[in-house]
Amino acid sequence: MKSILFPQMGDVQFHVHKFSGGKATRHMNLIPLTVLALICAGTAGCVPAENNKDQALKPQSERPRAKASAPKAKPHKAEISSYALTPYTPDQYPKTFAKFGSRMDELEAYRRKAAETAARNPQCKQVDGSELSSIKSTLNNMQFFVDCNMDSKMVRFRFTESELDNQVAAVSESEKAFTKEQSGELCKELIRKSVNHPSTLGINGWDYGYKKFEPVGNTAVWMDFKAKNGFGLELKYTAECKFQPGNPNGEITIREREAS
Repeated sequence: MKSILFPQMGDVQFHVHKFSGGKATRHMNLIPLTVLALICAGTAGCVPAENNKDQALKPQSERPRAKASAPKAKPHKAEISSYALTPYTPDQYPKTFAKFGSRMDELEAYRRKAAETAARNPQCKQVDGSELSSIKSTLNNMQFFVDCNMDSKMVRFRFTESELDNQVAAVSESEKAFTKEQSGELCKELIRKSVNHPSTLGINGWDYGYKKFEPVGNTAVWMDFKAKNGFGLELKYTAECKFQPGNPNGEITIREREAS
């Protein structure tokens, strides 16, 4: 039988047998991959290498593709009404000029800062007023309040000049308000500080009244309690506790209840 010869061009080893005089000898030749692929095409169980490459991958149409990012939302900026920043004048605000006369230029600049800061809060649809809080302000620490949406659901914001300098985000007074649970716990503490014999104190912390006053964010709690006097006589009371937004130092009013 004649030898079966293959060109030594590839990088795949293949054993070829040669029969001579009844004896078989084996030669090892290198067969090109393309030739091997043709040979395997008709052989069961032999799959062309080119086809194997794609079997582990999804079709090109199902593979991930780069997608354009969604455009960023435009920052909220409410309109500032033309009358919101009407400048203060000495004839209309004589007390303000008397107290803050040396800082009036800064005061007006802070009014605008406060209005612009509130305008960036989505709750504010239109700035209707940006004013100095004359009660809370001092010459060295001015405070401001901004009112929005006065023709619908009014929202109020407050700022100190330090907050405006540090560009803090606007948070409405309503958002700063204490919840019923928070107000209740604060009221209990005020009651404890108001009795002479805390060990005799009994507070009804389950059934009590609560109200939040919009838009200023003040809260009020009405809570019943009992306490004994120095003679051991138990008396009944109702406490009314009031809190401003974010300020735990509230005020308490206590009245005695008639014995039932």
